[in-house]
Amino acid sequence: MILALLGCDYLPKSANWPLNDKQTQSWMDSTTGFQQGVLEQFKSHQVVAVGDYHWNNRVMAEVNKLVATPEFLHEVKNIVVEFGNARHQAKMDAYISGQGNDEAILDLARRDALFFTAWMPDVYKDFFKTVRAYNLNAAKDQQVKVWLAESPFYWENITTHDQWQQAANHKTDGFLNTAQQAMASKQKVFMVFGAFHLINLPETIEEAQLPLVTLLKRAYPNQIFTIWPITEAPINQALSGLNIPSLLKTNNDLAKQVTMVDILPKARIRLGRLGLKEANLNELVDGLLYVGESQRLTEFPQSVMDDTIWLNEMEARLNIVGGRPLSAYKEILANSQH
Repeated sequence: MILALLGCDYLPKSANWPLNDKQTQSWMDSTTGFQQGVLEQFKSHQVVAVGDYHWNNRVMAEVNKLVATPEFLHEVKNIVVEFGNARHQAKMDAYISGQGNDEAILDLARRDALFFTAWMPDVYKDFFKTVRAYNLNAAKDQQVKVWLAESPFYWENITTHDQWQQAANHKTDGFLNTAQQAMASKQKVFMVFGAFHLINLPETIEEAQLPLVTLLKRAYPNQIFTIWPITEAPINQALSGLNIPSLLKTNNDLAKQVTMVDILPKARIRLGRLGLKEANLNELVDGLLYVGESQRLTEFPQSVMDDTIWLNEMEARLNIVGGRPLSAYKEILANSQH
C-alpha cells in the first residue's frame, strides 16, 4: 500500500534469482564497493544516477554515506535530487552554502513537493545536512550545489484533483530541465531519483511520458550511468556474500540472463505495458546497488507525528488528490499512532 503514495502500479509476487551459485559467485567477484564504483564511472561519464527506493531508508542511507566522503565531493559539484520543490531553490542554496542556518527549509522543500509523502523519512533531511557540512569547510569555488529537480509548484493554488494531476503529468519536464541545467556546467553531476525515473527504454519505445533517464540518454549518449537499488529479500539472500554496499555492473553476459522482473516482480505491470516484461537488466540499467537486508518503513517519523498542523495539511492535500494516495496515507498514519 505504501507505494500507492507514489502512484506506482505494483502487485505482490516473490522475486527470483535465476543464476546458479557458480554464476552468482562469478558476478560477485567482479563487483566493487559503491563509492569506488561510482568514482570509476565518473571517469567515463558526466552523470551517475542512483535510484531511490522510497520508504526504504537503507538505499538513501548509503547515498548519504557516499555524499559524506571528501573523495566524492571533491569530484562532484552538482547533485540533482527529486525530493525538493524548486520554488525553494534560493533558500536551499543559502542553507547548503552555509550563508544561513534556517533548517525550516529542509521541511519546506520536501513538504511542498508533488508527492510530498514520499519524502517524509528523516533520511532525506539528513542528505541536505550532509552536503552543508562539507560546504562549511570548502572554499567557495569548491562548494557543492544541490539542485531541487521539481518545477516550482504551489499547493496553495491547488483546489481540484485535475489541477494536481496536470502538474504530476508534467513533472518529468521539470526534472529534465533541471538535469540539463546541471549538466550545462560541464562538471560531474550526481542524481538521486525514484528508481523508475532511471529506466533506460529502447529507442523503439515512444510512449508519451518517457522516464527521465531515457530522455537524457537519448540527448546525451554515453554520458549517463544508472544504478538500480536491490531491495527484494530473495535477491539480497542470493548476493549475501557481497560487501555492503556494492555496485554490480550489468554489462556482462550474466546480467543478460536476469530480467528486471526477476529482481522486482512488481515491475511486470509497468514493463508489460511497454512490451518489456522480459527485458534483461543490461537493457534497462547500467548497475545494481546492493545494500544488504532492508525493509520498508510503515510509520511516519516522530517529528512528523508531533507536527499536528502538518498532519492536517497533509490530509487536506490528499483529500484533493484522492484515491490510493489518500488511503495509503491513512494506513501509514494508523500504523504511526501507537
